Amino acid sequence: MNGDSFVDVDFGALLDFHRVRKGLASLAVVRVPDTARYGTVKIDGDNRVAGFLEKTGANLPGVINAGVYVFNRGILENIPDGPASLEKDVFPKILARGVYAFEVDGMFIDIGTPEDYARAQTLFARLGHSAVADK
Repeated sequence: MNGDSFVDVDFGALLDFHRVRKGLASLAVVRVPDTARYGTVKIDGDNRVAGFLEKTGANLPGVINAGVYVFNRGILENIPDGPASLEKDVFPKILARGVYAFEVDGMFIDIGTPEDYARAQTLFARLGHSAVADK
């Protein structure tokens, strides 16, 4: 999981999705109305990832990587020694071996802007308060 985002994912459904497809990796993706801040994920009709596009700055809707992954052990042999990016160094090299996109429609917050960071703080405070109130 990426540490700079919050996404509402049904982990059981993501694991089931991954097991059925038998690929090396499955990643949670989310549709956003404006992909300008993000790289986008190209997906074929079978939920297989066909490629990744770097940030274009275009204010267009699209599908982005939500930063939650399920891997088979075989992925480890595809991760280089030293610093590496899953999105840039690993996933593009293993697309033919099976990388799948699991679309989620829950809340997604990337805390990369002050506005979204503040939104995340409000959400976490509310979630924390709810958890205490439920006890």
